[in-house]
Amino acid sequence: AAVPGGNLNLLSTAQYVVSSSVGPAVRQLNVSFQYTPVVVGSAAVAGFFPASVVRSVPTSVSCQLRNFPLVSSAALAKVVARVGCESRPLVRATAVTASSYSATTALFLVLINVTGPCPVSVYWDDFGEGAAGVFNLTVAPPPSPTVQSWSPRRATRRAALTATLLYLDPATRAADVAVTCDGLAANVTSFVFGGGSSCARASCSRFSLTFVV
Repeated sequence: AAVPGGNLNLLSTAQYVVSSSVGPAVRQLNVSFQYTPVVVGSAAVAGFFPASVVRSVPTSVSCQLRNFPLVSSAALAKVVARVGCESRPLVRATAVTASSYSATTALFLVLINVTGPCPVSVYWDDFGEGAAGVFNLTVAPPPSPTVQSWSPRRATRRAALTATLLYLDPATRAADVAVTCDGLAANVTSFVFGGGSSCARASCSRFSLTFVV
């Protein structure tokens, strides 16, 4: 039988009726065929997130692919990414969050130790890298620690001041912090992490520091 519409690249379901007659009796058998698209050429990257990652920070990157095979859970390891700026570039997908004959969305855990643009090629292992879809991640340096705000803006001697600090290592402790004012050491009375339990890197950290001048 011919493919409905004659287009192999479209997913179609066709219903067939097979009739058989013996004497006066007529019997019919209904058969359903599903035609699946044939993947020809390279995969196409329809989108990816995030567009930027921080250097030396493990980050999960989501990539949506078109012109890509339907991926079952058993075939997850066949979804491969080559991270072009790494010495050990091959990464297998950690999950496929959605897959159909139209599009597949895969997650990859990347750890990149250089700064700048980084090409990532995603492909089906059986097809080889020549059929990969390519996108470019931006790899940013870790942000420098900074003071976001402090209060009060004016104070007398022996007054307490509170500052909000961003981009410190979440593992930083009060004993690691020293504050000076006009060359004199200030007494740190409180140092509290406020980045949340899921924050494990400097890019999301926030601390409240209270000290006496």
